Amino acid sequence: VSKWADYVLPRNYTPGGLTYKLLTKAIAKKLSAKKPFHPQLLHDFKKGKIHHRKTLQLIKDELLKKENQDFFHSIIVHPNGRVEEICTYEIN
Repeated sequence: VSKWADYVLPRNYTPGGLTYKLLTKAIAKKLSAKKPFHPQLLHDFKKGKIHHRKTLQLIKDELLKKENQDFFHSIIVHPNGRVEEICTYEIN
């Protein structure tokens, strides 16, 4: 799931709830993000589909920036309310 989903959350969308807060934060971040390449390249990179050396380096340089580090993490909220953050990918 971690390759395809940023969050696994309870279906509680009430304002002020954890799901609402995380979705609002994710949407705001996506709307404000300015990348030097199409966002689909990030997913292709994660799947190992990019082989062009200059494109790979551009993406790696961008992902190493502090503001992009959450690209490598997934947040799982368990039914008991425990929040777990896991690293889903490492740049080689």
